[in-house]
Amino acid sequence: VVVKVLKPGVADTLTADLALFTSSAKILEAVAPETKRISLAAVAEQLRNSTLQELDLREEAARLVSFRSFLEASGLAANVTCPLPVTELSGERVLTM
Repeated sequence: VVVKVLKPGVADTLTADLALFTSSAKILEAVAPETKRISLAAVAEQLRNSTLQELDLREEAARLVSFRSFLEASGLAANVTCPLPVTELSGERVLTM
C-alpha cells in the first residue's frame, strides 16, 4: 500500500511559484524578443496548467485507471504493472494505491 498526501499549503506555494515562473517568461520575451520564437511564455503557461492539475489527486487516480486499462488492452499487463487507486480511501488531497 502506498499513500500519497498533499501537504497543507503546498497548493498556495506552488501557485505562487508558477505565477512567478510564468511572469518571468513573459518578461523575458519582452526583454529578449528572440525568445518569442520558442514561445517561452506559452510553454510556461502549459507547464503551469498541467502542474496545477496535479494538485487534485482524484485526477491522478483517474489517470492510473486509464493507464491500467491501456496496458490490459494492449496486451502489456503481463510485463508492465501500474498501481490501482483504492477509491474509498482516496480524495482530492489523498491518493491510496
